[in-house]
Amino acid sequence: MKKITVQAFLQGLRHGLDVPTITIGSNLEAVVRAMIKGHKRRIVYVVDEDGRLRGAITLIRLQKVIFRPHLKRILTDSSIISENISEIFGAERAEDFMDTDIPVCTLEEDLGSVISRMMDYDASDIPVVDGHECIVSDLDILDILEFWLKTEKRDPRP
Repeated sequence: MKKITVQAFLQGLRHGLDVPTITIGSNLEAVVRAMIKGHKRRIVYVVDEDGRLRGAITLIRLQKVIFRPHLKRILTDSSIISENISEIFGAERAEDFMDTDIPVCTLEEDLGSVISRMMDYDASDIPVVDGHECIVSDLDILDILEFWLKTEKRDPRP
């Protein structure tokens, strides 16, 4: 892959970067609202009151939290299920189910080394942080794949 920094890669994107964040005390409803905004999110980052990264919640993790009664096959009555989800929405906080061991990168890093880190963590997204651990952007594997298609020389045959 072409040698490029994270910053140069992000500057070359055609779309704006709307980094999905919530504060550490956010309830489950706020997490869901942040996740579904834009309909293509697979992750929401959790920040403290100073904007520093504290964790992340993946779509897979979120669906397991919300739909755990279905996973355990405990509830069958739809009215009970809706009441249970209402309770979950009010009781759970982002810090209760966020992952804290997430890879990060900086704008100055080489994109190739960041991709290696993403593969090590099996991550589809990685936050870009500054020197104060504040999120300045987000790398998405779909954007990286699009870049790969544009820059790599391949056999022209389908």
